[in-house]
Amino acid sequence: MPVYRYGSDILGRRNRPKWLETTTVGYWEVDAGQRRHDRHHHDYNQLWLIARGKAKILVDGETHYVQAGDIVATRAGTEHDILETYGEETFAKFFLYEPTPVSEPGRIAHLARSLDEQPLHEVPNLPVPADFPPPFDHRSPQDPDVLRRISAAFDVDPDVDAYGRLLDTR
Repeated sequence: MPVYRYGSDILGRRNRPKWLETTTVGYWEVDAGQRRHDRHHHDYNQLWLIARGKAKILVDGETHYVQAGDIVATRAGTEHDILETYGEETFAKFFLYEPTPVSEPGRIAHLARSLDEQPLHEVPNLPVPADFPPPFDHRSPQDPDVLRRISAAFDVDPDVDAYGRLLDTR
């Protein structure tokens, strides 16, 4: 099945297509001031694709502001946490685990070094801080700086147009 609905099983080892190597993909929300979270790590490298809202997160001992459109990369074994959310919009993210565990036994779980030192905690919802960065305008691929960064990040073919399209003549 190519479509997996929010609220059903996350896409994982038992229900993913055989051709898909990603280990686990899911969607997770933190309603404004109504969710608990924990500091944890994984046996897999993980990506978060921020879909909605604003938050302060902790990754490897450093705090970062994130918002819709951001991507967070956490290395296997790196502790991370959601510390605060901001504003009225629900904070939501998609998460993806890489196909191969970096450390064995490759557990799909929130792993804690100590349940006493890393208990579940409330994630407060606060007003947006004055130093929170403005949102990036994702709708302007014509901006030369944006195009340059995209080309550098993806090692894009110079013949690709402003929308990332390239005629496949294979």
